Amino acid sequence: MCIYNTVQAFKEVFLIIFAILTQIGLALRYPKEARKQKVQGSVTVEFTVLKDGKLLIPKSLNLQT
Repeated sequence: MCIYNTVQAFKEVFLIIFAILTQIGLALRYPKEARKQKVQGSVTVEFTVLKDGKLLIPKSLNLQT
């Protein structure tokens, strides 16, 4: 594999990851009540990437506060 192909492959992977993270970011909604109470924590999210690059609606698996 030549350097151009390697750089092009990294660029494509980066763009795919960026698009996925953008879609996840747009889907995130912080609950109003949690915001009012200043609750912080983490959540594990599961999602499926379709062949056309679109995401199915992310699903929360667990919430840790």
